[in-house]
Amino acid sequence: CLFSPGVYDEAAEALQKRLGIDRKNFWWSVTHSHAAPEVGAPGIYKTLLGRSDHEWNREYAQRVSQSLIDAVTTAKNKLEPARLAVGTGMAMANINRRARDVDGRVSLGLNPDGPADRQIGLIRVERTDGSPIAVIANYAMHGTAMSGANLLVSGDAPGVVSAYVEQKIGAPVLYINGAAGNLAPIYSVYPDPRSAHLSQFNVLLGDHILAALRTMG
Repeated sequence: CLFSPGVYDEAAEALQKRLGIDRKNFWWSVTHSHAAPEVGAPGIYKTLLGRSDHEWNREYAQRVSQSLIDAVTTAKNKLEPARLAVGTGMAMANINRRARDVDGRVSLGLNPDGPADRQIGLIRVERTDGSPIAVIANYAMHGTAMSGANLLVSGDAPGVVSAYVEQKIGAPVLYINGAAGNLAPIYSVYPDPRSAHLSQFNVLLGDHILAALRTMG
């Protein structure tokens, strides 16, 4: 859910040295999953959440950082003329997660009457011949279809949807969680992928992304 600011600093420094990209030109956005180790030293988690005194997985953090640097290197080496298209869609894959009881107390749960942003924001990057280079999809939904009982690294529902759309369009998909503060997947905190209905998010969200892309011209 969070990463240490030092992770950004290290990546920015590496890109400056390797590719000459100044940090003011290095813009990154983040997505998140609750089914993966934290990235970087846990000081930021302790400060913001009051927990995470445990040891952190240095091997995993290094893998994430190196993958980021390698991806930027690959992208820079493959620069080509491109066009941008923007569009929107809508999906009912999320739900407000602030449940209210009869005594007025609010807890983490499911609240179908609560406000929810269900708009899909899309950016399509394409070659001059119209073939896709990449898609950015913004949809407000936490990666919490699976609970803490799951101990396998996973992109959760956002990761499943990204992989599904990538397979359909033949290009990478960057999923951005959007303003997901109070928005959970409609299936939430199950112990494993099957009981979390992960594959159903391909229909609930993935197919709606594909439909919106088709309307963008």
